[in-house]
Amino acid sequence: IKDNKVGLYTGRGVLLFPCEFTNIKIITIPGLGNLFELKQGSTIGLYNQEGVEIIPIGKYTSYTPLGSYFKVSKGNQYGVCTSNGVEIIPCTYNTDIQLFAKAKVFAASKTEGATLLAFDGQELFDPIADIRIIQAADDYILVQTDKKFGALRHYILDGESGLCQQLNTGKIFNTSINDVVRGQNGKAG
Repeated sequence: IKDNKVGLYTGRGVLLFPCEFTNIKIITIPGLGNLFELKQGSTIGLYNQEGVEIIPIGKYTSYTPLGSYFKVSKGNQYGVCTSNGVEIIPCTYNTDIQLFAKAKVFAASKTEGATLLAFDGQELFDPIADIRIIQAADDYILVQTDKKFGALRHYILDGESGLCQQLNTGKIFNTSINDVVRGQNGKAG
């Protein structure tokens, strides 16, 4: 502690962080282990145990673990960073970003509507206005608009070429959120 600022030395006496921070805390994130959260005034950053920067101090207003990723925000705009701090989805989405790990996609919305994004941040289809994505499966997404629920077939990612193939999209229909929506032979029910 120096002038009400804190720093951190390793157990072997090596300086990891100089006395420039208002707080240093160790946090544990499943799959990533122990990380250091450094606070400088009202801004925060995240560093691994070797002192390597993951989430730069002051770049984002918040971060939240999202599987093996981090959901980040700048004000009311959301994006995603990898566990190495690489921004794969810029903070341009105005709703909370969801991860559907089994389907290997993120769901997010912006002014134009809701969309799915691949793990590299690529939008898999143009945003669809006035819907909310509730769940994503391998090739269907469960959506809601007002009090209607339905399933839309979305793009699939070709694992070998990395190219997206557009599939037929369905229409939103009246159903209950408790109903099971499954795809078979290009139909949902």
